[in-house]
Amino acid sequence: MSAIASIHQLCSPRRALDDRMSTTDSRLDRIVVNPAVCHGAPTIRGMRLRVQDVLGLLASGMSYEDILDDYDELERDDILAVLEYAALDSSTRLQRVVA
Repeated sequence: MSAIASIHQLCSPRRALDDRMSTTDSRLDRIVVNPAVCHGAPTIRGMRLRVQDVLGLLASGMSYEDILDDYDELERDDILAVLEYAALDSSTRLQRVVA
């Protein structure tokens, strides 16, 4: 695998999503892992804007429009790719049930 890899190559939960979504609907090709950019954290289209940064903005209550206004290089599909990535990432975490 090359130093630059797309999430399609690195994210095993992708297979689970394939049953529910065709690959043409996926936006995960916008999420890139490059060890030379942001210490290998998942970024959007290889820019120095991490997936977790956009998730933090959304969690703070910013709307898509607010984020797109603040980050001219972002596109709406980038935000949707971040949400798709987060959904896949969260589906692989162990859930602890408290009884």
